[in-house]
Amino acid sequence: MKSARAIFGLSIIVMMTAAAFAQAQHVRWDITISSLTVPPVFTPGGVAFASARSGGAPSGLEIELTGSGTFVAPASRGGSGAVTGGGTWQTFSGCPSACLSTGSGTS
Repeated sequence: MKSARAIFGLSIIVMMTAAAFAQAQHVRWDITISSLTVPPVFTPGGVAFASARSGGAPSGLEIELTGSGTFVAPASRGGSGAVTGGGTWQTFSGCPSACLSTGSGTS
């Protein structure tokens, strides 16, 4: 789960960097797979997981995400355009001992 947070953090940095320039930037985003090498190598096609907590204790609820895409980050801080991509999601309950799928979809 820590690697998923790092990947989302890296994605946010990429988006913030693109928006900092004075002109529109084409931005690609991916949930990536990282190697255990130094330096790490990041490739598209990863899976991210997140779990919910209830009052500080694990709730047994999890979500799995995949996805990639592109968008244009405008210099004017308006709405982004030329959006492509999407991904999948699946939710689970009863984790980690007996994860049962409770729903799934694509976007």
